[in-house]
Amino acid sequence: FWVPSQLEPAIMVSSDLEVEQLREAIRRSTMVGVDAEWQPEQAGVRSPVSLLQLGLSPSGRCWVVDLLCFSSCRLFQVLEDLLCEPRVPKLGYNIQTDLKKLHSSFPSQRCFGCWRNVYDFVGMPHPGGALVGLSAIVNRWLGRPLDKTAQTSNWGARPLDAAQLEYAAVDALCLLELYQAMVLHDSAQLPPGVRLAEIQISSAGSAARCATDPCPVDPAVNQVVCSTLPLVPVSRSTVVRALDQHCVTYFPTAQHGAPIANTLLFMVHRVPVVLLSVGGGARVDTGAIAAHFKVSSRRVKMATRAECEHFLGFSPGSIPPIGWRTGGVSTILDRSLGSSDWAAFSDGGTGALTIHVGQLAGVVSAARLGEGSAQGESQLPLQLLQKGAGQGDQCIASAACDRLKAKQEWRGRGGYPRFLVDNMLGKTVRWLRNLGMDAEYQSKKDYNQLLTKLEASPRVLLTQDRRLLCLRSFLDIPWLLPPSRIPKEQVRQVLEYFETDIKPELYMTRCVECNNDGFDRLVPGQVEGRVPETCLLYTSPSPRDS
Repeated sequence: FWVPSQLEPAIMVSSDLEVEQLREAIRRSTMVGVDAEWQPEQAGVRSPVSLLQLGLSPSGRCWVVDLLCFSSCRLFQVLEDLLCEPRVPKLGYNIQTDLKKLHSSFPSQRCFGCWRNVYDFVGMPHPGGALVGLSAIVNRWLGRPLDKTAQTSNWGARPLDAAQLEYAAVDALCLLELYQAMVLHDSAQLPPGVRLAEIQISSAGSAARCATDPCPVDPAVNQVVCSTLPLVPVSRSTVVRALDQHCVTYFPTAQHGAPIANTLLFMVHRVPVVLLSVGGGARVDTGAIAAHFKVSSRRVKMATRAECEHFLGFSPGSIPPIGWRTGGVSTILDRSLGSSDWAAFSDGGTGALTIHVGQLAGVVSAARLGEGSAQGESQLPLQLLQKGAGQGDQCIASAACDRLKAKQEWRGRGGYPRFLVDNMLGKTVRWLRNLGMDAEYQSKKDYNQLLTKLEASPRVLLTQDRRLLCLRSFLDIPWLLPPSRIPKEQVRQVLEYFETDIKPELYMTRCVECNNDGFDRLVPGQVEGRVPETCLLYTSPSPRDS
């Protein structure tokens, strides 16, 4: 596990003398890593914050404030001078949760009402696009993960043991090392997702507002609000400048025949994610987005007006596809945008801009793909994300299926494609086999087994499980989704997609139960007593498949 190269014992602050020593150490510091620990919630009982850790740079020492056993006016004044003033940058991971917990534990203290000059690492994208915790980020940038064994230990017990003190110190000091590694890696530029912010908290109708804070708060709820600083003014001219800067072709008005495109903002585990999709009024399936980012569906919510304005600088309904206030926001592209060369997007106000979709996709993709990602790795066919979408007459296909559509190695006898059919299309697989198609069937819902079979044999996955196809492991798999609910219509849609006609000579040459095509040719006398008599009535004396 990762630990600082020279980890010195943490300094406990539990008296006024140690508070003065902390004040002197802060005065000589240039940066602070902030973290907090509290007893895990048990049986619905919430515990107050036990420890506040302050990792100081350049000394490399961690000061642990024992808030459970010691508090004084002088201590809170020292903390206010540090946390509420912009002189010293503060580093944290998911620091909004720490601030909210501190404020609920000490609601009357101003030092836990508003923090300035804060870098929050919670929005950092993973190279694969998934949302990860602090340990995974440390593993990526510093070479080893954090030891989280003591995370759920008894932080209310006194005295604290050595393992708890080391865990508390490492959690704060690793933030300082992360910052240095990122700055050295990218010429003093932080990666997308690490944002400079000013955070404040409002509670029960009264907000602890900063005098110069331009960020509105909702006084009806106990909520932490984060705004990106500096607040760059955005407007139509900002969008036009961004398009010109990236050499994206556009028309200043909505052109006749161009489809209307939407730009939506979602909060995925408190991280902003932009969705570019075609219009039509279809609702977005947030569960599919959750499956794509590997989080619970409860973690995906439509962004509020305040969040849209804070992260993007535009109100809902007027969000453009480019020129946002915050850089590095993850973006998901709708592949159906590729059906037209042009699309009409909002210009950030009441008008519209008709933008070249291909050029825009290249710019947005380059902006959102993290280091080490392959081009297109994060792209998701968002026809799958729209509830009610795909109910027309055409199949939804993956990009891999489109590429392999014409390759003969993916086809079997008679030029038919070879399929792997999942448990959602049990009736359809019998129709496919009746027509002579090689259609392997998996009756159990096992995603890993599906992947194993697809890797072992060149087949096209046939399914209607939209959540399955949104998983990252299936993005590069050739799959086909027939939109109809009627098995015969599904077969017709599949044949139309592959531009294949029914082969009469292959009709009923494959077993509908086991997919076997090795039939023996028998005469009626050889099967007498083994099949119903009605079958023999309609069978001619000549040899026939049985």
